[in-house]
Amino acid sequence: MSKKVKRREKIEQANSVGEIIAASPLLKKVHELILNGEVIENFFVIFPGLLGKATPAKFEKKILYINVDYSVLKGELKFHDTEIVKKINEYFKEERVKKVRFC
Repeated sequence: MSKKVKRREKIEQANSVGEIIAASPLLKKVHELILNGEVIENFFVIFPGLLGKATPAKFEKKILYINVDYSVLKGELKFHDTEIVKKINEYFKEERVKKVRFC
């Protein structure tokens, strides 16, 4: 069975728009944008204590850029950057973020 036929079957068996987007190679970029948006959208669900102190600025190439209002907090967060990445990836149950940068 060819790859094209397998993809078509996957798309035909999909139950939701999200599954169709994830299964279609033509919509790969759209799927990546959706996943990236979810990281930013759920940032304060994962880190409610940062509300009003830090803001996710952008997410691209598995790097999350975070604007931090206070330099002391920025230093503290840099110290815990691997824990932040781990917590985000655990929330989504997959590796979405490889690195965090603070602005």
